[in-house]
Amino acid sequence: MQVYDYLAQTPAGTQSRDVLHNFIEKVEKYKLTKGERLQAMNVRPSSAVEVHLIVEDCEERMTVESVEQFLEEVKILPQPPEKPEEEVKEEDDGAEDENDDAEEGDEEEDMEE
Repeated sequence: MQVYDYLAQTPAGTQSRDVLHNFIEKVEKYKLTKGERLQAMNVRPSSAVEVHLIVEDCEERMTVESVEQFLEEVKILPQPPEKPEEEVKEEDDGAEDENDDAEEGDEEEDMEE
């Protein structure tokens, strides 16, 4: 049950076979590897930078226009489920704690000088 609960909160929880097959057919023209298609389905890039991180040698294999077209194709995938408010708050608290730690390290370095 834990695996199901985890997957239900990821993009996999909102996808269906039909949507995935439709996406794979639409992006065939980009000649992506299986791994690149899988990453695109899971990450759902929303910027050219993210596409370049997913597609190996992207600048050689895709034009600026085809990257933009690919980003439009990704939009057919359903949006990932929204996180419950408590999870978002926990993540925000964790980020603040990390920032506090980094600031404390900076203060210690200043004192040493």
